[in-house]
Amino acid sequence: MTRSGREHRRALGRVLLCEALIPLADGTLILVHGGSAAAAFGIHYATAALVVAAGILQLQVARRP
Repeated sequence: MTRSGREHRRALGRVLLCEALIPLADGTLILVHGGSAAAAFGIHYATAALVVAAGILQLQVARRP
C-alpha cells in the first residue's frame, strides 16, 4: 500500500472513531428522557460498537507495512 493510501485509511479510521460519538449520544439521550432501553442498547449502542470496530480495523490496516 502506498503512503498516501495509508494516510487516507488512518484518517478514515480516526473519523469513524469520532463519528461513533453520535450514536452514543443518541442512545444516552433516549435513556435520559425515559425512552426504551431496548432501542438505546439494541440500535444506538450496537451501531456505535460497529462503527468503533470499523474504525479500529481501518487503523490496523493503515499500520501494515
